[in-house]
Amino acid sequence: MVLSVDGRTRRTEYIKNDLSPTWNTVLEFDFAVKEDIGKHSLLVQCFDHDMIGSGTVQLFFAQLCCMKFTIDVTPDDFIGGHTVPLKDYVDGAVHNQWFTLQDKKHGNRGEVRLEISVVKV
Repeated sequence: MVLSVDGRTRRTEYIKNDLSPTWNTVLEFDFAVKEDIGKHSLLVQCFDHDMIGSGTVQLFFAQLCCMKFTIDVTPDDFIGGHTVPLKDYVDGAVHNQWFTLQDKKHGNRGEVRLEISVVKV
């Protein structure tokens, strides 16, 4: 998962071989005291981690022949995302909520549960 607020980006760790991962991770975003957090949105993006990226691979055998092939898999395929307006969360409470992950090509791609809390320190 990649979460961003106004150019500030945080990432969760990659969880292998799990179609329903649980991160239990706290990601914090710091803002200036005078900044109006309610004007910002939290962008949530989910990616499928690929071990093989796009590109060309060359294999050499005994310096006599060369085989060349292309692997056409994009690294970290986008699964879906959601934009959360932070204006609804500036009350200091902890909000536990499910959000639908969507992409333009496939529509709804799943859900993610987040606990969102905007706290003045």
